[in-house]
Amino acid sequence: MHSRRKQRTYTVKEKQVAVLLVQDVGVEEDVRILGYPRSSVSSWSKQADKLLDFKGPKTSKTRKRQGRKELFPGVAAIVTYMKDVRRDEK
Repeated sequence: MHSRRKQRTYTVKEKQVAVLLVQDVGVEEDVRILGYPRSSVSSWSKQADKLLDFKGPKTSKTRKRQGRKELFPGVAAIVTYMKDVRRDEK
């Protein structure tokens, strides 16, 4: 049975260092020096402006919030309202 390898994640700081190195020595040399996957480094270099301008915590794994957006904003408030109405009906 094959054991699944855990996917490696990189902090914004690590990505910024890789992007700055790409600008100096290129993707191939960057990959050799840092040991990061070529596809990741290439992707980060395409996002260089956004990564270098990032204002959040450098230990964050992503530049933005992740997850599915709510289809109906304020669902919690609606549920609370419905419970209050049902409670008052009794």
